[in-house]
Amino acid sequence: RGESEAVDPAGPRDGFVVGDLTGRLRLTEEVELTARVINLTDEAWQQVRGYGEPGRSAYLGVRLAF
Repeated sequence: RGESEAVDPAGPRDGFVVGDLTGRLRLTEEVELTARVINLTDEAWQQVRGYGEPGRSAYLGVRLAF
């Protein structure tokens, strides 16, 4: 079975949709800025019953190439 077909021992689960957003901006050949927002709408959901997933989270980063 694939993950989408996994059976929750606590019973059937309602479906859910979570939106994520990622982006990057190359400043130079060596420097790139990255950004990511997880759970863009701050939706409350549980992939496995009893184990809540994080709310909206944002990450910023810099990628360097030498």
